[in-house]
Order: sequence, then C-alpha cells, then structure tokens
Amino acid sequence: MAASAKIASFFLLFAMTFTFGLMPYVMVRFLNRTRFSKQRIEYVISMLNCLSGGVFFGTAILHLLPEAMEQVTEHIESDYPVTSALVGAGFLLVLSVEHIVGSYHGGVGFHGRSHNHQEHGQPFQRLHDEQVANSLSKSEDIPATRVSYVKTNATEEAHSSSSNNNGMSQAERAFDSNNAENGVKLKVEETKSTGTYDEENLSKLRTIILVLALSLHMLFEGLAVGLQETNQDVWELVGILTLHKCLVAFSAGLQLEEALHSFMKLLISMIGFSLVAPIGVGIGFIVTEYGGDGQAQGIASGVLQSLATGTFFYVTFFEILQKELANTYNLLKVFFTVIGFLVVIGVQFMPDKD
Repeated sequence: MAASAKIASFFLLFAMTFTFGLMPYVMVRFLNRTRFSKQRIEYVISMLNCLSGGVFFGTAILHLLPEAMEQVTEHIESDYPVTSALVGAGFLLVLSVEHIVGSYHGGVGFHGRSHNHQEHGQPFQRLHDEQVANSLSKSEDIPATRVSYVKTNATEEAHSSSSNNNGMSQAERAFDSNNAENGVKLKVEETKSTGTYDEENLSKLRTIILVLALSLHMLFEGLAVGLQETNQDVWELVGILTLHKCLVAFSAGLQLEEALHSFMKLLISMIGFSLVAPIGVGIGFIVTEYGGDGQAQGIASGVLQSLATGTFFYVTFFEILQKELANTYNLLKVFFTVIGFLVVIGVQFMPDKD
C-alpha cells in the first residue's frame, strides 16, 4: 500500500535532515574565514543557540508533549496522570544519569591533589604548608585556586621575593613571606573551577541525550508516515513533517557542532540522526504490509514518547537555555529565544494530518 510514496519519502526525509543538520558546520567555517573577529563569531553562535533553544522549547511543549498525551490516553485507560508521571520520570532519569557520570569522573578531581615537590625534606613542614594552603583556598575572599609548593634555596628565595614582590597577589606575598625561612614557596594561582573538564564532558553527554530524545521522537514520526495507506496520505504527512524536520535538524546540528568539535564525529552523528525517521518509515511499511499488534504498538509508542519528552525538557533547559541565559542579562538573547518559539508556533498552525 503506497509503497512507491513510502520509498520516496524514505530518501527525502534522509536527504533533508542530513543537509540541514550539516548547515551549522558549513556556516561556522564560513564565518571563521571572513573578517569577523572571534568574539563576533562567538556572539553570532550564541544568538543561534538561543534561537535553537526557543525551537526546542516550542517543540517540547507544543509538539512532543501533546503527542505523548494523545498516545497514552488513547491506549491506556486510567484516571492517573500517566503521561505526566512518565515525562517526570524521563526528566529525573537524565538528571540521575548526569550526576552519576559526574560523580564517577569528578570524584578524584574534587578530592585529590597534585603537588610538585621533592620526596625528601621535612614531612611535618609539608603537612603544615598543605594545611595552610587548604585554609587559604577555602577563604571566601579569594577565588577558586590551585595551590602548590616547591623546595627552594632561602637566599635565592629572598632575592626573588624582593624583585618580584610588586607583581604578586596579596595572598602570594603573605604566604611567601611566612615560608621563606623554611625554604618553601607557596604558589597560589587563580584557576577555573575544578569541575571545568567534567562540565565539558557533561555538556557533551547532554547534547547526546538531546539528540537521542529527538531521534526517538523522529522514529515515531517516521513510523506514522509508514503506517499511511494511500499515496496522498503519505505525501500530505511528509509535507507537514519536512519543515519541522529541517528546523529541528539545523538546531541539533548546531548543538552537535559546538559539542563534538570534530567533522568526522559530526558527520557520523548526523548520518545516524538522519536515518532515524526513514527507519521509522520502513518499520511502518512492514507493519502495514505484514500486520502487527496495534494496541501493543500504541502503548509502547506512548510510553517511549513520554520518556523522550521528559529528557527533552531537561536538556533543553539545562544545556541550551541555562548555558546562554543564566549568567548574563541580554535582551537580544531573549528575543532570539522568543523568535525560535514563535517559529514553532507558526509551524503548528499548519493543518495536521490524522
């Protein structure tokens, strides 16, 4: 039934998703080759991130959530708010996974220390210096610091202290004076938070989860195309989905480009992402040709879409919008976020196909 239209839609959905998914990479490389400064390029990318955040927010609240509720209420008869519970479960699932991963990778970073010192010397003095240094790093008046100490010659230290005293911070000056007579120099450096590396990994994890949530939803949308029984029904549904797919693919490609920093990884990710909807078309085609349990399929679809919606909400707010809007007040960023949301509202005005 409508085999030719479904085969054509298979290739069309793949081509459109793949093309728009790679556009952010091409656009960023083009900007890098122009006369734009690095700061201006980063500013443009930041605005586009806000735009994609608005798109994802609109997609979650106007598209994914209503579809999940429709699937669940149609196939599960219960007065209990099953959809809401599943959405919350999906949200908490990602929260738990992220903190488990963060605790596993960051445990040593938060509690372990690396010091550059010689093994011989006075153990008690090193212990005392470490305790003093730790009390310094916990001070409310001093930013996050990295503290290390090295054994030095006292005469050399005194000369170094007198010649470089003007360039030292107040903390370095105090501790340098206190420990010069023991031949120990404390080096206090302002650094980024100890969780910087882990935060970068968590950012990648959030992006991957976002793409997986999108992929699951696109699988069911492709399945809906594959379940249509006439050529007209197939093409009407494909036409409605194409614009939405291109918009979401561009936003997903932008997030992947920023997180992966590798063309090959981006290419492989986009190939997999672009294949999801066509695979759904293929599954729907097989079901319509060879039959299947519609009730079980509907329940599975509703449960999985609800979980995917919860993960989608989490990553949309914690990865995209929080990263761009949490630390600064910028009306232009808010404006682009609203524009992204309004674009999805406009897409939703298009007539849907049951």
